[in-house]
Amino acid sequence: MVGDFSLLPLHAVDNAVVDKTVKLLNSKWPLSTRQEWLLKSSLDLPLSLLLINAPTNELVGHARICGVVNQPTDIYIESVIISESLRGMGYGRVLMNEIHEYCKELGYLRAFLNAKDAAPFYSKLGYLAGNPVQPLRGKASGTISATFEKLFTSIVLYSRRTRCIFDSNVVLLRTLHIRRCHF
Repeated sequence: MVGDFSLLPLHAVDNAVVDKTVKLLNSKWPLSTRQEWLLKSSLDLPLSLLLINAPTNELVGHARICGVVNQPTDIYIESVIISESLRGMGYGRVLMNEIHEYCKELGYLRAFLNAKDAAPFYSKLGYLAGNPVQPLRGKASGTISATFEKLFTSIVLYSRRTRCIFDSNVVLLRTLHIRRCHF
């Protein structure tokens, strides 16, 4: 993995990069209103963040951060994706580490996400199994998605010794500010 990376808010890039982001996200999660959804990104949450290879201006990946209902110091990370040709090269770790630093600078203390197949990857980044949270996906929203309805009835097994998570649908938690961590 070579290159200098920039983590940029989606609203700070040109339309060509927005179009590439739409294509990237739709390659995994097709949505006809994707561009409209992305253009709602602003410094107020929800906020789409892009990992860009600075020398080539290539879109490496995307993640969206949202608030968490009744938890103003927490964020929810969703729609994490790396360009298909760049997967398996460590860019996911770079993207997540950049997001963690960005969120800490904004004063957030904890990050949550929902992981299916990627739970082992996120556990390597310090995420632990946690209780389901309600993401605030819009300025006045706060509806619980179908994946969370599944989570409320999901059985989560967590091993403190191995720090492994065993579930196909689990909310993972990472404390961004270790001194305020309460488990």
